Formats: sequence, C-alpha cells, structure tokens
Amino acid sequence: MESGQQKNANGGSDIPTPGMAQGHLAIKGFPGRSRTVVGKQGTLYISGYIETVDADNQLLSVLERCSHQPTELAAHIPILSGHYALAFVTNDLKNSYLITNRYGSEPIYYAKTPGGYSWSFAITDMLSELAERSIDERGLDEITRYRWLTEDRTLISGVIQVLPGHMVLLGSGQSVKIAPYTRVEFRPSSKVADQNSVIRDTNEALDQYLSGIRRVHSHIAILFSGGVDSSLLVAKARDHNFDRVLAVSAGFPGRPNPEVERATAIAKHLGVEHRIIDVPDEFVANSLTRIISQLERPSPYENNFARSRIFEKISSEVNFALTGEGADGMFGGSDAGKIATAYDAEQRFIAWIPWKTRFAIARAMSSFDSPLLRRLHRYLTVGTRQFIREKGTLETVGRTSSIGAIALIPQLGKIRAKYTRPFYSIYEPENPKSIAAICQNRAFHSQNRNQFYCYSKLASPYGISVGHPFVAPEMAEIGLTLSDAMKWDELGTKPILKKLACRYIPSEWIYAKKLGFETPYLEWLRGPLKPMVEMLFEPRTLSRGLFDEKILRALDLTRDRDLIWTAINLELFAREFLDE
Repeated sequence: MESGQQKNANGGSDIPTPGMAQGHLAIKGFPGRSRTVVGKQGTLYISGYIETVDADNQLLSVLERCSHQPTELAAHIPILSGHYALAFVTNDLKNSYLITNRYGSEPIYYAKTPGGYSWSFAITDMLSELAERSIDERGLDEITRYRWLTEDRTLISGVIQVLPGHMVLLGSGQSVKIAPYTRVEFRPSSKVADQNSVIRDTNEALDQYLSGIRRVHSHIAILFSGGVDSSLLVAKARDHNFDRVLAVSAGFPGRPNPEVERATAIAKHLGVEHRIIDVPDEFVANSLTRIISQLERPSPYENNFARSRIFEKISSEVNFALTGEGADGMFGGSDAGKIATAYDAEQRFIAWIPWKTRFAIARAMSSFDSPLLRRLHRYLTVGTRQFIREKGTLETVGRTSSIGAIALIPQLGKIRAKYTRPFYSIYEPENPKSIAAICQNRAFHSQNRNQFYCYSKLASPYGISVGHPFVAPEMAEIGLTLSDAMKWDELGTKPILKKLACRYIPSEWIYAKKLGFETPYLEWLRGPLKPMVEMLFEPRTLSRGLFDEKILRALDLTRDRDLIWTAINLELFAREFLDE
C-alpha cells in the first residue's frame, strides 16, 4: 500500500494510508480489513474486537497524548476486554506503534525489509517486501517440539510477531523499541478462601461478561462439547435474554462422536437449540491447504477441520461465538499441575544428593533395564522444572516410535544445539510458591494462546468474532489468584466451575467421565488425506531437502502419524508461503 489518503467507511475525514514518510526511512503498513479510527495526531487500526465500552476513545486519548513520548506510553496503555491487536500510525508517518492484547490472541507482525520496516496483521501481506523467503530456524524448532508458535518468531525468517501484552515502536531511522505493558501471571493466594464465596464471585463475573456481550450481540453461538465448561456457558447464556442461543457440536459421518449424546441431553434439559454439524470427508480433503493459508502456519490440531466447518455453516446466522477455551488453564482443569506437584514432592527426597553424584549414579545404572531403574534414572537426571518443560512436547506425547523429529528433519540437531534457552522460560516465575502456577503459566502462554489464535484466524473469514469468557478480565481476576486447593479436590479438577455448573445441570452429567472429542485423523490420512501423504514423496518435496528421504520412507501411518502430520503441514506451508 503506497503512501496517500483514503476515505473512511462513513465518508468522513481522510485517513492517512501507512506508507513511506518523505525524507525518512520507510515504515510501510498493511492494515488489511481492520477497523479504522481517525484521531487528530494519527490513525488507529484495530484487528479483532474490543468488548470494553468507549475503548476507541480511551485508546486514542492515551496514544495521542503519549505518541511522542514512547518511553512513557507503555505505562499508560489500558487493559481492555476482548481479543485484538492494534496499530497506531502518526500523521507524519514517522512512528508506528504495534500493540497486542494481554493474551496475544490476535497477531500483529513486523519485519525489517530492504526499504525499511513493514508491519501487518497478516504475514501474507508482507511477503513481497522481504528480501528472501526462508524458514526461520527458531520457529522450525518450536513447531516441531510442540504444535504451535507462540514466542516472537514465526516460520518465516525475519518476520516477528509481537508478544502478548507488549508494545513495539517502529520509528523512521530508529531501532525497534519493545516494551511490555501488562503480564498474565498466576500468583496463587496464600489466604484460605471460602469455596462458596469463590463460586459466587465466579458466577457474578460470568454474568458481568455475558451482560456486556448482550449489549452488542443478540444472536450468539456456543461451541458445545457437552463438557463442563461449554455446558456452563450454554446454561448461563440461556438466562441472559439473547434473542437466540445456538449450541453447536461437530459430528463425523459414519463415525460415532461419544460427546454428542451427552451434549444433546444437556441442551434438551436446558431448553436450548442444539445443532450437530457434520464434517464430511470431502470437506477434509479440500480444506487443509486453505486452513494452513488462513492460519499462516502449519495446522496444529486435527479438530481445526471441525472448527472451520462450524464457522462456515453458522456464518449466515450469527456473527459472534463463545468457547470454553482457557477454562482449564485459568481454573486448574489440567492434571499437569497436580502431576508436577507430586513429582516435585518426590524430588525432595533426593534433593540432598549433588547433581554430579546423581548423574554418576544414573550412568552406572543405565546398563540395567527394568521399569523401576528407568524411573529412578529419570528422578536422578530430570529436575522438576525440566520435567514441566518436557510436558506437552510433540515427542513425548503418546510416543511409541523410536523415530524422532531430529531423525526426520536432520537440521534440527544443529538448530537445537545453537538455541539452548528453553521455550516459554520467559513466563516462568523465578521463585515460585506453587508448582501448579508454573505449569499454568507455561500452558497459558503456549497451548492456550495458540488455541485463541486458531479460533480467531479460522472464524475471521466468515465474519465471526470469537469470545472466550473464562479468560475475560473479570474471570482472570479470580483465576490468576486461585489457590492450589481450589484447582482440584478429591473429585477431580476445576471444582469451582463444576459446582457452579451443578446449579443448572444434573451432577451426574457434570461429574461423568470426560469422553473426549477424538478426530479420526488416522482414518483421514488413509482416506481423504491420502494424496497429502503421497505428496511427501513427490520430487518437489524431496528436492527441498527438509526431510531425510530414508527416514521419510520408513515412517508408518499407525506408529508415526504425528510425525507424518507434521511433515505434511510443513510441506504445504512451504508450498504456500515460500515457493513463488
């Protein structure tokens, strides 16, 4: 987009188009379809949505007051409810401020190009500005350790994403300035709280959130699995006088979805409209490349097919959807914290043994093979923090194969030797009072953040905004300080949410065993996605040199489907974003 003027949507004031400032190094902007608000000193571009009332004026007031005092600006940026990213461009085009919300759920990117700096809400818009296109080493390492990219690197070398709760200043002729203005961090309270009062506060916070949504939206959908979180949202939304509440579940033709029966029963009990949207094989066969293009990265989850299909099918009926995403991370629904706490307690029994001695003992017993000695070897060589960091990595989840990502992608060995800082360690408190809090911090800034990102990117083309009530500021105020005792009890995790849900739904459904939403992706790889598997052996793929051909041909669908899925996604990404 060249420097110039354009009219705003209402035919009012001229809007300066981000571009080259005469006499200065260029700062080129690509606002795309973002919402535009014109101020006296600059223009504000908003991607995503902000739930806070009068947010535009709040933001403009701060940005215009401090736009020429960047060192002060970060301290005055308001914490707003919603999922958004912002760019504020001064009228003289000398400065561009890039701002993300506290969860980083809406992306905004920047890159240094031959002509100066560029920024955009979509990587695609900046590709033509780059001197060359290549895969970023750190991004490749991250995507093959996990299934997501949530640190500041992307998969395109030179393209950086703004971290959650951060402000980045791109100034003409200046180096990039980066400053955090807020931080999400779990700090469990040491006070013994009354559980009933916490349940009451949680109920009121959900009411406050839904009341705010109702002021703007009259027809909403809720992605409904029949689990605790989505069931609670359906129950609460029913009582907030929306003109329409549509509970939506996914189904796979010819394949049973064990969640649907319970979801149907709960929706009937609550008197809420429930729809099951099928995800046919033809949709799966035709959608993967499009989904990767929308996400601008490999697709981390196979259930993105279901999400995309749901948004497509409900787009003519609603423009706002709610999910239960983030409830586990905010209210302690994962077993990871509980497991890590137990592991740490066991570590204390050997805390007196120096690490050098531990490794020496471990080496001595490595020649013996027994389950007990293998477990002891782990306790001797893996501390609690490392144990937590290993949880959730792609190579340690359900692995039955001896083939790892480094064998398939040989350059990973050199990359991992070069970058030794653990991923997400920037979110770990130095002296934690709670092991569970470390797990929550890491999970929230990695997997949870990626889930928010996926929902936004998949829903946006259909004109749908997606809200996640369990991470709204009013709910986070409770969840971030929740004591460990409130995160699980003898009946399992998330006792606060479960007991609140029991006010609306029979307890036998709330405390029933979680059925899971398993996608039949092994069947897809053998059926509708078989051409994608065959693509891995095409000359174009092999000539790229990313994969070891011998290892690639040794992969087995049943045993190595996670690696095969990763390889397919990386190759499709390369074809979409790297190849001319």
